[in-house]
Amino acid sequence: MGDARFVSLGGVWLDDIQIGGQTVHRQVLGGSVTFATLGARLFSPTDPSSIRFVIRAGNDFPSETIWKLRRWKTSLVVEWIEDLPAARGVLQYDEHDASRTTYHRLTSPLLSTHHNLTLSDVVGASCFHFFSTPETVKEEIDSISDIRARHGLSGDLIAIWEPQAKSCSPRTLSPHLETAKIVDVFSPNHVELESFFSYAKRSSFDESRVEAQASHFLESGVGWEGAGCIVVRAAEHGCLVMSRKIGAVWLPAVIPAESPKVVDATGAGNAFLGGFAMGLLESGDFVVAAKYGQVAASFAIEQVGVPEVTGHGEDELWNGESVMERLNSYSHALRNRRS
Repeated sequence: MGDARFVSLGGVWLDDIQIGGQTVHRQVLGGSVTFATLGARLFSPTDPSSIRFVIRAGNDFPSETIWKLRRWKTSLVVEWIEDLPAARGVLQYDEHDASRTTYHRLTSPLLSTHHNLTLSDVVGASCFHFFSTPETVKEEIDSISDIRARHGLSGDLIAIWEPQAKSCSPRTLSPHLETAKIVDVFSPNHVELESFFSYAKRSSFDESRVEAQASHFLESGVGWEGAGCIVVRAAEHGCLVMSRKIGAVWLPAVIPAESPKVVDATGAGNAFLGGFAMGLLESGDFVVAAKYGQVAASFAIEQVGVPEVTGHGEDELWNGESVMERLNSYSHALRNRRS
């Protein structure tokens, strides 16, 4: 295995999906690591092994799922845990409003940390994606930075942090503000961002309110010397990319919410950040990276679970479509929209 460009740390889950109390899908592959890795993998057709995929698998994790993931040709590492079951949960959709969901864990999570990586991964990876609490993210970044410093590396690590919804509240705003200062990209969704400023859920979406809330983080500082960005993923409303340098930039969703291509939005936000990471590594530009993220999210919502890959290299297709062609079409549509 060579050096990884992208590593996601967090959980891989197997979910049962219920609508109106009835189970309609069982053992659907999910979790932040799965979808963030997917997002990065979509943009790595000629070098898929540069994406590290770490799964901590319980003793009943389906072998057929592992074989399906091997088709992605990432650097897949499966750590079998013989005395624990696979991480499982139930995702419940409201029968009348598919945008309303609840999630219940059936088992304890099996989360990956830097301890589950090789020294080569820790030292050589270009970008890390974290889905965790402020305290855990700080511990992970401190540990990874210390290890890299001991090997003569410093300042070349891109850290992308996706907060956990259950950890977002006015009570936890302060630790989130502090930890945002040590990551390059802080990315809550719009509901999570709102939760830092109010315990009440608003029914309406307001771009100006989202920008004002995001500004609170920028004023405190995101990244080294405040040079990072906040990316607010807002589902069908698109996404907000905001930094001290570029101000506020909104990008629309690739696929409109009313499109029949929208099947299940689970994991789209995670996939966005995997795609964003690859766009940032390629361009160094936050807005360009967000275009990659929006395209990655669009592939995540077209089915329950993960999309199908066929072909290889430059001829690779996901759900029968070229990722780069979709990116080019999206970029072209944005240019026409602004002209």
